[in-house]
Amino acid sequence: MSKQYQFKITHTDLNSILGATTPPRATDGTADITVSVDRGFSRQISNSLLTAKFGDGYEQRALNGINTKQEQISVSFNNRDYKEGNLIAAFFDLKAGLNFNLTVTNTKDVESSSPTETTETIKVTCDEYNLVYVNDSAVSIQTTFRRVYEPTA
Repeated sequence: MSKQYQFKITHTDLNSILGATTPPRATDGTADITVSVDRGFSRQISNSLLTAKFGDGYEQRALNGINTKQEQISVSFNNRDYKEGNLIAAFFDLKAGLNFNLTVTNTKDVESSSPTETTETIKVTCDEYNLVYVNDSAVSIQTTFRRVYEPTA
């Protein structure tokens, strides 16, 4: 199984971004574009805790809420073709305040002689991003995705 760290720009999103109806390109009749993040991305994970500290150094901790895992994923898209970079930026603009799916490959049972790889799809938002114009034909983008918990439609 190949590792996946990607999201899709759907045919519907592509039509919204380009302001026109795009013809299907794939054999399944869609024009979805899969965008993979560059190597070296990082995931920062914290848990939302309630803590009561007592005077003698003793403390009690409890998870705060239902979805206590907070996650930030720092990603980059380096030296992308100008058109692809602008398409990614336009997708982030289109999804401002909205979530989209990010597919990530995780490894379970890492101490086993044959660890199991599973893909996890998490809902993320992109609140801001940074565009770097490398040269006339290349763009780099850095951003941090924030994991969100929302019901599926």
